[in-house]
Amino acid sequence: MPAVKYIIFFGALLMGLPLLTAWLLSHPRRVRLMATMHAFSIAFSVWVTLNFFPDPLYRGTARGIETTISDLFALALLAAIFLLRRGRITWLPPGWWAYGLYFLAGVISLVNADSLLYGFYELWKMMWMWVCFLVVYNYVLHTRDVEAILRGLALSAIVSLLVVLWQKYVTGVFQTSGPFAHQNSMAMFYGMSAPVFLAHWLGQRQDRRWSRFLYPAAFMAATGCVFSTLSRGAIFFFPFGCLPVAARVLIQRWDERKIRIVFVLFLVGIVGIAKMGGTIIDRFLYAPEASGGMRKHLAVAACNMANDKILGVGINNWGIKINPPYEYAEHRIGAIYHEDYKDGLVETIYLMAAAECGWWGMGVLLVFFLYFFALNLCNIFYYRNSAIAYLPVAIAGGLLNNYGQSVLEWVLKQSPSFYELMTFFAIIAAMSTIYRENRRARLRLPAVALKTKTGGNIT
Repeated sequence: MPAVKYIIFFGALLMGLPLLTAWLLSHPRRVRLMATMHAFSIAFSVWVTLNFFPDPLYRGTARGIETTISDLFALALLAAIFLLRRGRITWLPPGWWAYGLYFLAGVISLVNADSLLYGFYELWKMMWMWVCFLVVYNYVLHTRDVEAILRGLALSAIVSLLVVLWQKYVTGVFQTSGPFAHQNSMAMFYGMSAPVFLAHWLGQRQDRRWSRFLYPAAFMAATGCVFSTLSRGAIFFFPFGCLPVAARVLIQRWDERKIRIVFVLFLVGIVGIAKMGGTIIDRFLYAPEASGGMRKHLAVAACNMANDKILGVGINNWGIKINPPYEYAEHRIGAIYHEDYKDGLVETIYLMAAAECGWWGMGVLLVFFLYFFALNLCNIFYYRNSAIAYLPVAIAGGLLNNYGQSVLEWVLKQSPSFYELMTFFAIIAAMSTIYRENRRARLRLPAVALKTKTGGNIT
């Protein structure tokens, strides 16, 4: 069996990838379809992945050298854009330095790592995240087409809900995870994109019949996916993610269409509360006390690691350093360790970064997150009078959801959630670049001669 996966991987890489790229080049409009397929595949990357040197029993944020179907789609799309543009693509988009510092923090932390291989697992994953960023940035920059990406994410939400319904009502799963590795992963993924679907539904006049169905259905599906997980953090932060979208609608002129949408949401909300309200309330009121105690214990252990090693204990080495013979968890009274005992992961990405990469590594992660949030706030101002004014507002809501939920959970480090985050970061960066390019053009040329290209073809 190990030989089979090597044959599949290298066959896809050496034969499938060139053929797919050639198929895209034969008709440039297929590039748009590939952008949709790439965005769609992110949610299902756990289902179609090849893992080299896997260590499934290791309790870390990466458990092998993973390459997913999303990664192969990204490579094909990047190659097609590169050839269609005759090599004129951007390799260092806005924010590259922030992600570079975060990657550098991970590399430097390996000086204290017990396992360089485990550290390489995480760095390999981070490399593919950067490829995802490059692909989406260059696609949006050169086509001015965000719709293809949003469509892929919307379709993934609808299909994920179908998987959730199967798990819940056919197989009897209590907390569903859909196509993701864990229920919290799905909750964070669709907590990020749900505000975008809602804003598109409220803010855009749908000129195509399928669009009138797609985004309302996607928002309903994403909401259903989030609440079906019964994740307390996700349910708590979900309304905060949708709040900027609602605020934008409230300050704009109301019309009959928006009133109908709000009425539909109100009715669906009542049905949802009647169906799941009791279960959700029980999750908040009667959660096991041991869960809160474990979170505090792991948070203290993370601080101990960050205080002990200025450069961190090594990226993706938490699963080693939290257990004996290391004493970072010695404050835990009554813990009984044995040969097969494995302690858990700290339930916040911020302290995870501090433990594995040092306090400065956590600082770099915060700079990385806040840089793109600030850039997106600028986009809200830049595009306030455009046809896509809804998009940066919705992205701001999604980022608030993710950043807040990451205080309570580490799942943003998992590939699907981080890939989605990098996708939205790339959209933010591309929108910022497009605005600056158009502004420079307005300064150089007479206003009467200016026309903004908004088509869907690469030029």
